[in-house]
Amino acid sequence: MTDAAQDLDMGLDLVTIAGQPAVYTPPNGTPVTTVCYLQQGMAPQGDGSRLEHVRIAHLPKAQVPEPLRGGLIAIGAASWLVDALEDDDGSIVAVRVRPA
Repeated sequence: MTDAAQDLDMGLDLVTIAGQPAVYTPPNGTPVTTVCYLQQGMAPQGDGSRLEHVRIAHLPKAQVPEPLRGGLIAIGAASWLVDALEDDDGSIVAVRVRPA
């Protein structure tokens, strides 16, 4: 197994183990049962002079191949709206979310 393939497997393992049961519903679409690892942190805003609080949802690409802006991720009693795709490494898709 190559290092890149091993990294993808480790990322998927992290989401699968540390993530929580979730349901992703695309705008006007069918809900998909999945797992989600929600990460919170700070990121530069606009010109980089200020920081903003961000939440990134990590989802298995096999279950949610193309999360769409306006899609809804439900984790327990909390719901999150997808704002933008942050990353797609081929195994995990990461999207910026905000409270619904």
